[in-house]
Amino acid sequence: MITNNELTSLKNINEGQSVKSEILYSSRKFNFFNRNKCDYVYTHFDSKMSMFFGVKDNVLIAPFSAPFALPRYVTDFVKYSHVYDFFEALKNDIEESNIEKVKLTIPPGFYNENIISKMSHSLNSLGFELLYKDLNSHISLKNEPFENLPSKCRNKIRASEKHNNSIVHAVTLEEKERAYNIIKENRVLKGYPLRLSWEQVKDTITNVAKAEFFISVTNDVDSAAAMIFEVSDNVAQVIYWGANQSGEKSHSMYYLPFKVIEYYKSRGFDYLDIGPSSEEGVINAGLNEYKQMIGCINTLKETWVYNK
Repeated sequence: MITNNELTSLKNINEGQSVKSEILYSSRKFNFFNRNKCDYVYTHFDSKMSMFFGVKDNVLIAPFSAPFALPRYVTDFVKYSHVYDFFEALKNDIEESNIEKVKLTIPPGFYNENIISKMSHSLNSLGFELLYKDLNSHISLKNEPFENLPSKCRNKIRASEKHNNSIVHAVTLEEKERAYNIIKENRVLKGYPLRLSWEQVKDTITNVAKAEFFISVTNDVDSAAAMIFEVSDNVAQVIYWGANQSGEKSHSMYYLPFKVIEYYKSRGFDYLDIGPSSEEGVINAGLNEYKQMIGCINTLKETWVYNK
């Protein structure tokens, strides 16, 4: 049965074991912090796995306020049969409820190739439909950041180095809002949506998300900024980054990203997730070309649906 089962799930799930496997977006804290973005939160769980869904207008959605969703599990040894049975039980619960549709977006493989591959195969075997694939980009911090960059990128880096550049690692809320406002300028300049207001960002980083903000200053003028979430112990994710009009002229986005890369590499992270270059499967080729030029690797992020 699909119901608001917060108290039941708290009683029955081994939270002490589950939190060891969770990433930011799969955590109880993050999902219930965002519960106002759906009618209620449904927790699907068994003895080995648990996953949070939002219910809105009789549609079961995961994620309902994040880029993707991933189950939590109580052991690192997750058999294929565990994953298959988990989603088969979800499908059976849906058939017995008033839920009309399920929509589920799973992460790119580098977050956990083992379980994500099992999820994709299980969903397909259970009759879920692959709605679309988004092209995601990430940088492996295990490699040297300037290794094998194309000549066009190296030329842009050299052009940026002709300017007097420095990085401000934002610490105070005022500095972080300053970074946010640079990103806001970039979104207006590019015609991209900015889905989170500063108040929403402030609430999120104050309550549930570890975040870092960086400001690029070029020739004594703010030129670009980045807002990064620590999604897990080894993956940081770019939520927003970009240059304002001044930064576009001084090629600041061929300076700032490499400072961000150096920072997370020095802290021992394995990956910097730059995010998708497509929306609902429709590619932005220019955006993906830029990400590829600065050293990104492309992987796929799948969205699956099940209609009763």
